Amino acid sequence: MQLSIDPTSAVPIYHQLTVALRAAIASGALPAESVLPAVRELAAQIGINYHTVAKAYQALEAEGLLTRRRGGPFCVAPGVQAQAGLSELEARLITLAREALAQGHAPQTLLPLWPAALEQASNAAVEPIP
Repeated sequence: MQLSIDPTSAVPIYHQLTVALRAAIASGALPAESVLPAVRELAAQIGINYHTVAKAYQALEAEGLLTRRRGGPFCVAPGVQAQAGLSELEARLITLAREALAQGHAPQTLLPLWPAALEQASNAAVEPIP
């Protein structure tokens, strides 16, 4: 499993990790009931603190995307691929919003952009591609 984490990003590392794991679950790269690497193992692989990995795993467990038996490894919960797709989309939107806020954009200037973006996406979806 290859995960991309940018330590220089304004987005917290645990959030980047949860986004990457959601995407892997949604895409099927991490299929249902897959066993995830141990917390310390994944932390060593990507060069981050193991508490950060534990926080990401626990957040995904709270969302119902991961399961864990007491003392056992974290596993992808059965039948969560569609749920992960929506969670991953929400996470990407949150990441985008955080980046915009970090660049100094005010929330009230960002809100009007969403309806326009949806309109453009809807129109592009029905228009034939030349």
